[in-house]
Amino acid sequence: MRSSLFYLDNDDIARIETYEAFGYFEYMLRFSYQTSLTAKLLLYDVATFLCEREVPIWDKQMMMQHTVTTFFLEQIVVSKRVAKFKVFTEGYFHHALLMSAFYCNCCLDIYDEALQQLSNDEQVLLHEADKINMSILFDKKYQAYESYPKQLIIAQTKVFKTVQQLWQERQSEQYVMQQLSKLADDYRFAKNDMNKSLQGEFYKR
Repeated sequence: MRSSLFYLDNDDIARIETYEAFGYFEYMLRFSYQTSLTAKLLLYDVATFLCEREVPIWDKQMMMQHTVTTFFLEQIVVSKRVAKFKVFTEGYFHHALLMSAFYCNCCLDIYDEALQQLSNDEQVLLHEADKINMSILFDKKYQAYESYPKQLIIAQTKVFKTVQQLWQERQSEQYVMQQLSKLADDYRFAKNDMNKSLQGEFYKR
């Protein structure tokens, strides 16, 4: 079963896997993160939240395993501004994915800046960790032979604290939500203009 910070039902999983199979929205992510498991996790979880009327139930264990991703997801979940454009995404997963891709790129820019403040070895360690399913490191069978890598804990803690600091300093929540609202409005206006043009062409015939 695919990873998520939410408990997903079979319909949610099937819907995500349908879009995931084509990968169109994954190509909207920053190029260096298009194969990132963390970025994909955030992309589809933000879209799931935007598509659903109620906030899905959180998976506490997954939240502990993905602290930075959880932080970014929580920022949009708790934002009071999200209601302004959720009318555009609720029930429309492709709309939700469009908005999610934009939001994820804003988050990835902050994450990337936080990474640059780490040592080269720590950056490499986090990039390598991003290539595996983190739940493996928490598996009892793994922990029977190996403990959770200490250097990875240190690197994850550093980048998490820096991400939080940068998010607050940049007033990111206000800026990102304004941009998402504008994106939803632009999409609606463009769609209405296209429909009017098509209707005009139809009546000309």
